Amino acid sequence: MPESLHRRADDEQRGRHLVAARRIESGAVILVEKPLLCLQSLGNAHSGALTCRCCRCFVGGPDLALAVASGRVSREDAFDYWNSELRAVASGTNTCNGDNDRGISSSQAKSIVPCRNKCGELFCSDKCEQDMWVFGGHRLLCTGLIPELDDSNKDEANLNTNQHDGSEESYMESLHPLLQFKIHAVNSNEILLMVADMIASVVSTLCRRMEIEQQYQDRQYSASIDELPTLEAMMEPYLDFTLVPWWEVATAPLLSSPMGVAEASELDVALRSICRVSSALLKKAIVQLSCEENGALVKGEGNSFEKAPWQLKLNRAMDECETKYGMFSEQFFGEIIGSFEQNALGIRARHPLCRDIFDKDLRTRRHVDIIRCIEAAGMIGGDDCADGKCGSEQDSQLGENLQEVGREDEYEYTVDEIAGFIAGLDIDTDTGVHGNANTRWDDEINEKGGEEDEDNDNDDWEDSGDDLDTLFTPLDGTAMYQTTCKMNHSCSPNVVARYRYSSRSAAEGGQWGRNHPLYVECVALRDIDENEELTISYIMSNEPLAKRKKALANYGFTCKCVKCQFEEQGVMLSTQDNNSKVVAPFEGEDG
Repeated sequence: MPESLHRRADDEQRGRHLVAARRIESGAVILVEKPLLCLQSLGNAHSGALTCRCCRCFVGGPDLALAVASGRVSREDAFDYWNSELRAVASGTNTCNGDNDRGISSSQAKSIVPCRNKCGELFCSDKCEQDMWVFGGHRLLCTGLIPELDDSNKDEANLNTNQHDGSEESYMESLHPLLQFKIHAVNSNEILLMVADMIASVVSTLCRRMEIEQQYQDRQYSASIDELPTLEAMMEPYLDFTLVPWWEVATAPLLSSPMGVAEASELDVALRSICRVSSALLKKAIVQLSCEENGALVKGEGNSFEKAPWQLKLNRAMDECETKYGMFSEQFFGEIIGSFEQNALGIRARHPLCRDIFDKDLRTRRHVDIIRCIEAAGMIGGDDCADGKCGSEQDSQLGENLQEVGREDEYEYTVDEIAGFIAGLDIDTDTGVHGNANTRWDDEINEKGGEEDEDNDNDDWEDSGDDLDTLFTPLDGTAMYQTTCKMNHSCSPNVVARYRYSSRSAAEGGQWGRNHPLYVECVALRDIDENEELTISYIMSNEPLAKRKKALANYGFTCKCVKCQFEEQGVMLSTQDNNSKVVAPFEGEDG
């Protein structure tokens, strides 16, 4: 194993942070890691970013992605369309779909597996589906397990529904606890969903460990107990951050001003209430859903009834988590959310269609879908675009470009004309820097699809393309990394966190499927001396000083990096001096 280029350090001023274990040359890969947790932003999948619920690779292949991105196929119907149309065409068993669906190879119709209970979650493989069910906590959070109403219980359900007074609170109480929790999270802070994922994963894995322990006692060995971590080992990565409660993180900026004390007090009460309600709802949801899946009681000796084995393990696991960590308490939720808010990284991994769109066969096969994507992006279609005005100055130029083609009907554009338009799109070659969960909407972030193959010579580092990202929705969300998230902020960072983007086409297996999970790679932006602190930027480091200060207020600190100190004195550092950028060309492949 190669010697690590980084090590953890602790001091009172900087807290937990990373430093260089030895001298690091510019461009060196410092570390690569997969996320502890990853939350895809709400609505992101419905906009066309279909990813595996487990490893967050893109699923389904380019043909399905274009069908969804164009609006021709809904997110809810994606699997049915893939299963009945694309997979059949790829295997040669269906030749009745017309020219638009022909020419799809089996390698391009990438595997897509639905949740076993049809809750809507998608996976890249049976293994990912199984792993998420057994170890990832999906078994405890799957809405597909919520019983559907049948004739025997509809009357009771209608009675309960009619009893509520029409208020939102009363309606919420009539729903299943899991739905109550998810709605509450959406309305409050979606990061609560990531907390639920963490808890469900820990509890599920602990239950599996108990199951193996029972097999050892019964001498029915099917797995090694050493293959699964203990509760303490599972919690260690999350507890290795500074656990400042959410209400303290959020109110810190307000308390810096006397005028904000009253507002801070109200916010403190509100956030504590959110944590208290959320923790109670999640605990109730897990217990009730488990009962409905497995049956709370089974028939024992003497016609007596006792709890089902799975329910007993779940109760033991939850009791252990509650006893050791207070896992379903207001305080625990507050500390974990506070940690996520301060340390989680925003993710923005570019869609594989940004590469595959240069494949002539795909452009020919999905010509109409591509035009619909361009139209949906506001680049053609509509009176504004007909006049060369599509909103922004950039979009205006795009409208003018298509107007020069000389077509009145965008659906009459030829494949070659659309290819010329795509080749002329503006592509941002600035390397973005990872931001924190609080700033993920503002940060430009490079992408890494994460390839585990040892022979990785065909993988390039690609940069975020503004126009391409407008056409094809990137994976957007929030992730917690055990090591990367420990790096402190600097407006003049010496490290950039980014995602690998394969240069291979879809036919060659590039960027689709489980060989491309979401891995982050941290790369040195310049030469770094031994024991020098490793830093990334939490915000857009090229913004003016005043904007950077405002953006950093949510983190409760004032940046004192070299760049900020110089700008405080009215001295502007050049790009070469502050090392905040790395420029790399986009290498598009035109078919």
